Amino acid sequence: MQTKTQQKTPLENLSHLPAFADYLLTHKLDGLVEVQMQISREITLPLMRLFDNLSQEELYEITKQGLVELLTFLAQNKARQQINFSLEQWKANQLPLINKEDIVAEDITMITYLRKKSFLYFIPDYCSETEDIIELIKEIDLFLVESETAATNTYISLLKDNIQEHSHFIEKITNTSPGIIYVYDVLNNKEVYANKATTEFLGYSLSDITALGNSFVETLIHPGDLASLKQ
Repeated sequence: MQTKTQQKTPLENLSHLPAFADYLLTHKLDGLVEVQMQISREITLPLMRLFDNLSQEELYEITKQGLVELLTFLAQNKARQQINFSLEQWKANQLPLINKEDIVAEDITMITYLRKKSFLYFIPDYCSETEDIIELIKEIDLFLVESETAATNTYISLLKDNIQEHSHFIEKITNTSPGIIYVYDVLNNKEVYANKATTEFLGYSLSDITALGNSFVETLIHPGDLASLKQ
């Protein structure tokens, strides 16, 4: 028995989604805006908290502008460009009314869910042939999976950048502090961190401290004080 090998449609060469996006843009834009706003309220999209001070009319216009941008890219068969464009806006902190740190993981997954549910809502109005519906849904899923994956990677990258910036900031503070900052793990009996002032005051280099390991504290403290210090 021979089975047909199905080739995955490249995101740059979609054949059903562009026409559907053009249909939504031309004939169903207002309805799509209303459906997405309703779904956003139902699923309690975390990002919506940032728009609590907006009127329904203002929120409607912001949602509409975002959909026009999205559908225009898709209608022109530029799904990949749409993903890259939105992520560049996010990384450059150019999203309307949203700071790039405001986006959380739930926003990414819920936006994917919101887009798919709102797209599926209008498919029965667009086509009735089973084969066309299946192929269209496949392309919608492909776009959403690619979009969600890229957004997740960007989210992780931004988190790493924030951690590195925070660590660099803390390091600058501890290294410019006039006092000794020495962190010792008493449970595992090992040195965790020593700032530059430790070496300046005590005369030990960081390599010396590391080499002494568990005996560093015992080297510095008077033998009579060790028991009370450990306690």
